[in-house]
Amino acid sequence: MGRGGERALKTPDDAFIDLGAFATLAVALPATLLLTWLLTVSWAEYWGRRTYVAARFAYADGALFDGTPLTYGTDYVLAAWCAYLGVRATTNVPPGAPSRATRLRLRRLMFKYAVQCLLGGLAHHAHDGTAAYLNRWTFRLLWTAVVGCVASSGADLFAIAEGLRFVPPAGPLRDLARVARLSPAAADAWGLALWLLTALGAFSCTRPAGDIFAVGVTQSPATAALILAILARPRPGVAVASVGLVLNVPLVFAYPFAVWSGLGLGTVNGLLHAWLAVAWGSQGLGLARFCDGVDGRREGPTTRSAARRTARRPPSLAARLLAALGVAAAAKAPTRTAVRARERALERGRAEDNGAVAAFAAPDADAVGAAVVVDPLCDYLGLALARELLDRGVAVATVLSDYVGGGLCDGGQPPPPLRAPAASREAPWLEAADAPPLLACFSESDAGIATAERLGRALDAAFANGDGVDRRHKWLLHEKLRDAGLPHCAQALCDTAEDVVAFQKTHNTIVVKPCRGVGSDGVFKCETAAECREAFDALRATTRYGGGFNDVVLAQAFLAGVEYAVDSVSRDGEHKVTALWRYDKRPANGGAFVYRGTWLADAAGAGAVLETLRACLDALGHANGPAHSELIVGDDGAATLVEVNARFHNANVRPLVAACVAGPDAIAAAAAACLPSADEWDAIAADPTLERAGVLAHLVSAVEGPLAAVDGDALARLRSLPTLVDHELYVDEPGGAMVKTVDIKTDSGWALLAGPEAAVAADYAAIQDLQYELFRVDS
Repeated sequence: MGRGGERALKTPDDAFIDLGAFATLAVALPATLLLTWLLTVSWAEYWGRRTYVAARFAYADGALFDGTPLTYGTDYVLAAWCAYLGVRATTNVPPGAPSRATRLRLRRLMFKYAVQCLLGGLAHHAHDGTAAYLNRWTFRLLWTAVVGCVASSGADLFAIAEGLRFVPPAGPLRDLARVARLSPAAADAWGLALWLLTALGAFSCTRPAGDIFAVGVTQSPATAALILAILARPRPGVAVASVGLVLNVPLVFAYPFAVWSGLGLGTVNGLLHAWLAVAWGSQGLGLARFCDGVDGRREGPTTRSAARRTARRPPSLAARLLAALGVAAAAKAPTRTAVRARERALERGRAEDNGAVAAFAAPDADAVGAAVVVDPLCDYLGLALARELLDRGVAVATVLSDYVGGGLCDGGQPPPPLRAPAASREAPWLEAADAPPLLACFSESDAGIATAERLGRALDAAFANGDGVDRRHKWLLHEKLRDAGLPHCAQALCDTAEDVVAFQKTHNTIVVKPCRGVGSDGVFKCETAAECREAFDALRATTRYGGGFNDVVLAQAFLAGVEYAVDSVSRDGEHKVTALWRYDKRPANGGAFVYRGTWLADAAGAGAVLETLRACLDALGHANGPAHSELIVGDDGAATLVEVNARFHNANVRPLVAACVAGPDAIAAAAAACLPSADEWDAIAADPTLERAGVLAHLVSAVEGPLAAVDGDALARLRSLPTLVDHELYVDEPGGAMVKTVDIKTDSGWALLAGPEAAVAADYAAIQDLQYELFRVDS
C-alpha cells in the first residue's frame, strides 16, 4: 500500500524572464547575429582561412560549389536517415502519451533536416560547374530553401525546449531551468526572421556551403536552451541527446580549416555529412528515448525542506552540468522480459505432484458450478466469500497457497484437501473430485493471488484473468500503464544503494519499497542520500512477501495528493465499484505512512478516480473478480494508480459498508459476478451510493513492550462513542507484546464508526486522543 508516482502536470509559468516576440527580435536576434559574425567571418580571418566572404547570391567565376557523387550521394543518404528519425519519433505512440506534442516537434525538426539534405543534394547534383548555374533564380530559390531550413531549425529547438515545461525541472539544474521562457510567438518570430534574412542574402557566401555553417550559428541559443531543458529533467536518453546537440558546435570552426586542407571538396563534404549523421542521429534517438522517459515518468509535485535548501551550499554551474549528465548517463532500462520470467518462476512453485486432493463443499441445493477460494483465513473475508458462494448454489473448495501453507505448517505441507495442486497437476486434481464446471478462483491473501489465477487459467474457469504478473509486480505494473498511455509512476529498479541515490537526485523526494509488498511494509520516504542508503540496506536481501528475496528495490518519485482506495468487482471486463475510500495517513513513530483512518467517500464526486481506475484495470488485463486498488489524486484533480490487488479489502469493513452504502459489498458482488446467470450482477449499480458517513479508525500504538493492562477508562470511552459500530484490540491480555505502530501491520486495533458526518468526525477526533491512553506497558 505504498505511495509513489508522478503525473504530467501543467506547471505555473514561474520563469524569471519571459521573452516575447518583440524582445526576441529587438535584443536576442541582433545579439545572435553579432555572435554569428564573430564565429564565422572574424574567426576565419583571424586564422588566415578567409572562408565566409559575403556574396549576396551574386557569384563570380571560380565560386566553389561541388557537384561530385560523394557530395550529393551522402546528402541523399543523410536525408533518408533524418526522415527515418522523424518517422521513428512518433511511431507506436499512444494518442494520450504526455510526450506526444514534443514528439511531433521532434519529427518536424528531423523532417527539416531531411528536406535541407534532399534539396542540397539536388542542388549539388544539378551543378554544371559554372558560375552561371549559381546565379540562376532557380538555384537561389533552391538554396534559400536549404539554408532557410537550417535557419528556422532553431525555432524548432526552442519549441521542443518550451514544450517540456509541463515536466517540472528537478535535480541540480532545476532553478537554472526556470530563469527564462520563450513564448511560442517568439519562437515562430525567430524562425521567420532568420528565414527572411536568408532570402535577402544575409548569410550568402562566395562558397555557398558556407551559408549553412554561418546560419547554423544562429541555432546556438536554441541549442543551449534545449540542452538545459533536458538536463534539468533527467531521463534516459538525455546524455545521448545532449552530445548530439553539442556535436554541431565544432563544425563552424572546423569548416574553414577543412576547405583549406587540400582535400577534395567531395571528401570534405562526405566527412562533414558523416559527422552530421552522428550528431543528428544522437539528437533524434536521444530525444525519442527522452520522450519514452517522459511518458514513463510523469512529473508530479515534490517537496523539499527549507532546511535542506539552506544547509547546502549551492553547487557551481559546472558541478550542476556534470551532475545532470552523470544522472542521465547512469539511467538504466531493466529488461521486462527478464523480470517477468523471474517472477513467474517464483510464483510457479513446485512442479512435482504434492498429493493434493480436491474437496468441494456442496451447497444445499443443486450446484450451479464450482469455485476455489485460496487462503481463506478470516471469517470476514475468505470464509465469508465461501458462505456467499454456497448460498448461491456454488460448490466451494478451499486451499492454501505454498507461501501461506508453509507458514501455517512451519515449513511443512497442510493436509491434502487443503493443498493447492502443483503446476501442471491442476486438471487431474479437479477431475478426481467430479466437481461441477468451474466458475472462478479467488484469493483472500496477496500471496495466494498467483495461485488462484494459475488455477483459473489451467482449469479454464468461466471467469478467469490472464497472467497477472504485471499486476502484482509494482515496477511491471507501471511499465504496463506507460505502454497504455495512462498516468503512472516515475520509477527505477535499483541494484545498489547508489542507484537509489542517483534516482533521488533526479526526483528530490522519493519512495523506496519492495517490488512486492502489502500494507506499507518496508516503504520508506527518502529526501537525502543518507536516507536512500538506509532504506536500501533495510530492504536488500530481506525476505519478500509471497516468496523469494528482495534482490532489487523499487524507487518511485513521491506523489503528493489525496490517496484513495477503491473496492471493485469485475465480470467479463465490466467493472463495478462497491466502495470508495479516502485514506488518512500521517507520520508516526518513524513510519512515514501510518494509517489513521480509512474513510468512505462519495463516488458522485470522484469521477476522475473511477474513470482512471476502470481504464487501468482494462490496461492491466483485470477482467474478472475483485480488486482493491489505490490511487493518488493531485491538486489538479488528476488521478494516478499506485497499485492494484486482485483481492478484497484486507480489513473487516463489511459492517461499515452495510451501515453506510446502498448496495452489496465486494464479497457479495464477487459471488454474484461468477454465477452462470447474470441477473443478480446486472442489478448491481455501477457505482455505490453513500448514505451515511463511515470510517475505519486504525488504532495507533506509541508504546512497546509487554502489556501491563488495557486502560479501563479509555476503553470505556471508546465503547461509549455514539457512532461506534464495532471495534477490536489486537492485544488485550497482560503480557502480550505491544509494538509501536509504523505501518498497517503494526496497528494495535481498529474501530468502525458510522452515522451523521459531524458525529462521525467528532468521534474520530476523540479516538485520535484516547488511542494513546489505551495501552499501558511494563517499563
